[in-house]
Amino acid sequence: TRPGDISSDDSDDESKGFDSLIILRSSDEGQMLQKWFNAAKTRAGGDKVSGATSQAQTEAYIKFLSEKSSGGKIRPRSSSADETLKQRYNSIDLDKVQEGMAMTWLTSARAKISNRFEHESAEIRQNLTALISKMKDHNLSDLRIEGKALKLEGDAILKKKRERADAVNSQVQRLTSDFDALSAGIRERRQAKAETLEIDLSKLSWDLKRSKERREMEVERQVDRLQSDEDIKVLRSSASSEISKLDSDASSREKALMAKFADECKVLDRELSDLESTLRRDCDSLNKRSKKQNTEDESNWRKTVQVYIGLAKRQLVKYS
Repeated sequence: TRPGDISSDDSDDESKGFDSLIILRSSDEGQMLQKWFNAAKTRAGGDKVSGATSQAQTEAYIKFLSEKSSGGKIRPRSSSADETLKQRYNSIDLDKVQEGMAMTWLTSARAKISNRFEHESAEIRQNLTALISKMKDHNLSDLRIEGKALKLEGDAILKKKRERADAVNSQVQRLTSDFDALSAGIRERRQAKAETLEIDLSKLSWDLKRSKERREMEVERQVDRLQSDEDIKVLRSSASSEISKLDSDASSREKALMAKFADECKVLDRELSDLESTLRRDCDSLNKRSKKQNTEDESNWRKTVQVYIGLAKRQLVKYS
């Protein structure tokens, strides 16, 4: 594992110290470790790996173990360590389209692996059934009984798998139903805000129109009482400025209402997006948990069956 990864090694027991162990190269353990070391060295680049590089990597790993064992927690990696990892593993930044393509490929790869696993399991069940059938003509009753027991265990695993699938589907339907109800509520709130905006804009337009009409009527009444053309001109100019001010104020008020509506819509959109993310995350978690349980049950059963199939084939050859 790399520094910062989560593995089965991350436990509180690591804080306990252990005495060093000396292994002779001539012993079986020493020869096994030497083979492992040679294979690891070849995989790392063989003799091309310089002593300075290997020494630096060893010191870095020793430092990592030291930090990890002191207090049982891993200290945060420095930015320089992150840059080193990026250079070593050629990390790249992806845009949304590229990330979507990568996720599509990953989903497809996982589906293929899962299908291959299911196909192999089906073949193992077919081989087991065929071997049990062949044992009828030979004196292998005990082995045949053991095979039938394994077959029943395999059938029980398939039944449990179907039960888990039904339970997951039921939970997904419930989550989806809750999401539909909540998302419908968000859409209703958005529609209500849109209707409120429309009412406010209509009222604003109506008030502006009434104010302008009132001012124009006042100007006309005042014009009838004035005798001087200069006074009339000043009055109309003043009225025109007032009407322009009314238009400007109304325009500012309209922009404020539109901006407020846009902000409220962003909040609702973010709330809906969070709900969608939560739904996907919960559904994925349910499916992954169920798949993990199915894979563990199937893998453990397959290991036992493969040993049995090997033994059964040898016995059939012996009694043939």
